Amino acid sequence: PPFFFGWMPFYVPGLFPRGVRARGAGVACNFGRIISAAVPLSTVGLVALYQGRENEIGAVGSMVYALGMVVIWFAPSTSHTIRDD
Repeated sequence: PPFFFGWMPFYVPGLFPRGVRARGAGVACNFGRIISAAVPLSTVGLVALYQGRENEIGAVGSMVYALGMVVIWFAPSTSHTIRDD
């Protein structure tokens, strides 16, 4: 779904100068897609590991959002880093 990695094109380009901003937006947008491609492979492993118990698989899957909430605390702010050079 687009809401999972849709924030990245807004955040990451502010970290780059204008000359590479479009490339930064492309990398940011497609990085989420590359990561989300691993979900079907990990689901097969989780089903085998938890022997089909959907509630435990869902709990493990939701950890990706918890990890994101922790990581964002350490990310640099882009409110003052947009450069026009």
